[in-house]
Amino acid sequence: MESLSKSRLWSEASGWQSSATGAYYRGDWWKLPAFYDSEWYLMARFIAIMALSLPVLSLGNANMSDMNLQQARHNMVLQQIRPWNLHDDRVLEAIDSLARDNFVPENYRAVAYSDCAIPLGYGATMLPPRIEAHMVQSVSLRDSDSVLVIGSGSGYLMALAARLARHVTGVELVPELTELARENLQREAIINVTLHTGDGGHGWSPKGELYEAILVTGSLPQLPQQLLDNLSPNGRLFVVVGEGVAMQALRIERTSAVNWQQQELFETQLPPLQNFSFRRQFSL
Repeated sequence: MESLSKSRLWSEASGWQSSATGAYYRGDWWKLPAFYDSEWYLMARFIAIMALSLPVLSLGNANMSDMNLQQARHNMVLQQIRPWNLHDDRVLEAIDSLARDNFVPENYRAVAYSDCAIPLGYGATMLPPRIEAHMVQSVSLRDSDSVLVIGSGSGYLMALAARLARHVTGVELVPELTELARENLQREAIINVTLHTGDGGHGWSPKGELYEAILVTGSLPQLPQQLLDNLSPNGRLFVVVGEGVAMQALRIERTSAVNWQQQELFETQLPPLQNFSFRRQFSL
């Protein structure tokens, strides 16, 4: 294995790196080179993450009235989201007006607007803000759209979509997260939403529903036909497909009853959708 300095090992293990302007958190910390796959590296990573979590937990419990969360949200839009080829004014305004810190666990409120994933418990994570913004922009939401969110988590992505569409349906595998999302959405007085507990990995259409837009918050190894069938004519799907380090964010549009058009957006890595088992391969 390549020899690494202690400082580099620490920074790579924890996700934090230094620059001329100070330390910053690498949102893509999970992209680990193959030569780091060793017992020593994994041990260093575990220790670093545990150590770094202590100040975060302490800060998250602090009195947030002393922090300008609105300014932090505005800075997130200007510094993280807009520079990443995100230019839809409706999406940017919705993000800037929605308190993301109300959808994260209390211990992580201090990093609600940071460019990193946030643990929600039960094996689920809240995606980095720029990924969520790209998801919403890619499906071009309209006021008349019905939207399906697979993996609703804490409800933030549903809340964001609900500001731009007619109605949003959320499906979540974990009952506790369904209740968390319901509480968060009710507190924000967002009423054009419906929540279900269930497995949406292969689509969600108990009454034959079709959706103008579908957002999948976890990666899938391959694309299931049932998910594509849930799209209405001209419906749009955002999904990340692949395994390991080879994942691609896709925008898929239904162009007819039997045809779909695929656009590759960017390479990324997302945690896999929980409980997903592949049944039948589909090729566009």
